[in-house]
Order: sequence, then C-alpha cells, then structure tokens
Amino acid sequence: LAFVTIADTATSSATSYGYMTAAPATTKDDENTTVYEVTYWDGAKEVTAIASNINDGMGYKGAIFQYTTDAKGRMVISAVDDLTLAKVTGFDGTAIQFHTPGANAAKVSSNTTVFYINSKDVKGVEGGEIRTSDGTNANVYYVDADVAGGAAKFVVFDINNKMETLAAVTISAVSPNATDINTALANYNTVTVSGTMPTGVSIPAGKTLKATASTLAADVTGAGTLVVGDFTDGATSANHVKCANVKFVEATTAAVINAALAGSNTVTVTGTLPTGVAIPADKTLVVSDDQAAATLEAVTGAADATLKLEADSTGNYLGTGAEKFYTAKGAAASAASATDGTQATEVSTSAKILQGTYTYGTLGFSANNKTAADVTGWFKA
Repeated sequence: LAFVTIADTATSSATSYGYMTAAPATTKDDENTTVYEVTYWDGAKEVTAIASNINDGMGYKGAIFQYTTDAKGRMVISAVDDLTLAKVTGFDGTAIQFHTPGANAAKVSSNTTVFYINSKDVKGVEGGEIRTSDGTNANVYYVDADVAGGAAKFVVFDINNKMETLAAVTISAVSPNATDINTALANYNTVTVSGTMPTGVSIPAGKTLKATASTLAADVTGAGTLVVGDFTDGATSANHVKCANVKFVEATTAAVINAALAGSNTVTVTGTLPTGVAIPADKTLVVSDDQAAATLEAVTGAADATLKLEADSTGNYLGTGAEKFYTAKGAAASAASATDGTQATEVSTSAKILQGTYTYGTLGFSANNKTAADVTGWFKA
C-alpha cells in the first residue's frame, strides 16, 4: 500500500491530532491484515494515511481525534482526552476566555495546537482567526490547560463561527456540568454521559442523550430521547425521567417502566416485558422485542393509551388475560353490534397478536336502551 508514514505534524505535549475529512475505508496490507485508510486534516494540510486501529468510535467523517503511531508507523486513533465543545467569549490574540465554568485555559500560546476547520463542509482550512461566539452557537473545541491560567493544549475553531452538528460525542468527566452537556446536545446528534447526571440537563427534540450510569439523581427534561440501561434503584431514578422519550436498552422492572411512563410521553423497552405494566392515558409504550401472548395480555391501559408492538407475539393469542386484543375498532351502530364483533373483531386464538399500534378504549352503544356490556381492550389501528 502506497500511503504516507505518519510524522508528528500536529503535536502538543507529544500528542498528535487530526480531523477526519472522509469516512475511513478498510483495506488489506501486504500481510493480509485489515487496516484503515484514513483521510484527515493535520492542521496544515489534508493527509491520507494508514491506521492499524480506530478506537472509541472515532471512525466517522467529522471526528476530531488524537493518535499515536505503532512500530510500523501506522496510526492508532482514539478520542481526544477531555475535548470540550464551547463558545469563545473573549480573545485578544493571546488571552482567551471560554464560556465553560471552571476552565483553566486563559491563553493560546506557541505550545497550543490550533486547527481551523469548516465543520459544515467537513474540511480543514489553512489559516484563519479565532473570534468570539455570536452568543448562541458553540464555535470551538478545546483541550484545557492543566493549571489555572495556562495555555490551552488544543483548539479547533470553526471559520463560520458555528460548529455544525456531528454524529456523536462522549463526555467522560466523573461529575460533568449541565452547561457542557446541553452545549454538546446542541451540536451533536448523540451525546453519551458516563458520569453522574447533573441538575439542569434538557434534551432538544431530535437529539439523544445516552446515560451509562445506573442511577439518576436529577431530572432530565426536554423534547428529545434519553437512552439508559436499567436503574439499579428502581423507580427512584425513573421518577427523574421527565423528557419526551426514554428507551431502556436492558430488561427492567414494571416499577421502573410505570414511573418512566408517568414522566415521559413514550417509553421504549427491550427484553422480556415484566408483569404489572400499566400505560396511562395519552402515553405510549413501545415494545421492541417479541413477547409471549400472555405477557402482552397482562398489559393494562387507561383510555387512549397506546401500545406499539414492533414484533408479533411468540405464541397465539389466549384471550384469557387481563385485557382483550381486537383487530380493529369501528363505530357501534347498535347495542348488538357493540358486542357481536361486527365492529371489533377479537384476535383469534389460532393467530398471533400482530405487530402494530394498539389503542386502549371501549366500544359500546350509549343509548338509554342499551342492554349489553361494552367491548373494552386494545384495538389495532
């Protein structure tokens, strides 16, 4: 393979940086080992080189990364330690201020690696100047100084004065602050937080916040989606879920699901659905995996609750659970039709409960001479 061997063209404290301007491609070297062809901006020019490893999910166009080299001169790519998205609130050519509370960095020096990029077009830019933010948009990434008043180690400035939304970023601080998380959510589609969730986090619509901690001690609000594993303290943490959508990527308990449904519009669950789940009015439970029919028949609902099944039941409908399932909901024209199935056909016991969206309600005839009971249960849209 005829690619360059890497020299440390953009370094600070023996750390090299890059800005991925194209998605990496896999290829084979002369020993038939899988390697990666990487095209990136090194601070001065665009370079195409070979990487032996790409770690920390950095294999995407637009990634800002750090790297070392292996014995063969190939890149070993990883996430930039402590890279922070921020707004520049002051800069006079040397002294710099970031909006981030507690930042040590107070200047840019000859020891600071500075990249200028066009994040909208995902390109490096030769030359540029650091400017203050417009007050709304983040315009810089930086790696903080080790001591107060020191020089930033690494600065990436967008020449358009706005860092465009990128795919994903991880905030790995043990105790991150809400400003950092909310700023990241404004500029990334997906933000992963591995530390303790602080007070004041709000997820914008269309954005996803992944929390790897097993508990929540503060409310998470907003119109976006919170993704969690399970809460080890049950409903205590689930009661802090106040955002529009939450997704549990591990099996959890009915207490957690019910508490999450109280605070969120839509709750998505994976794994086996526990018994005891009750969906409130105007709330939606999405069940990702297939379930036994008996499990689904145990899910209760209030009027206008929604149950969305993304897979058919694993066995045939039983018709003996707490709730009935119907293939459709029409409009009853008489007391008789409210109960004889002409407007609502119950799922056959020789058929599965099919995937789709079901609404909980009652189908009945409300005239004064009504003599038969209403049909109540889950009606397929």
